[in-house]
Amino acid sequence: MAKYFLEIKQSAQKEMDALDDARFARIDRKILSLAGNPRWRVGIGDWRVLHTIDDSAKLVTVARIAHAHSFGSAPTETQQTSTTGTPIS
Repeated sequence: MAKYFLEIKQSAQKEMDALDDARFARIDRKILSLAGNPRWRVGIGDWRVLHTIDDSAKLVTVARIAHAHSFGSAPTETQQTSTTGTPIS
């Protein structure tokens, strides 16, 4: 699988910067792993990384990093789609 570029939205970066060092390091490693396999659902303990995938541009955009309860109930398969309509699970 080809490597993807990673883009971190400013709002996601602010959420990362607010984390303690240990949690930041764990989530950062998971985000970096998206470049090799963007279709992973990224969960680190009770934290989630919301991202979109643009296959034509080979781009993964991280939009949000938050505690799982911030997202409410788990999204359904139809809600988890990339910009190309491919499921993100």
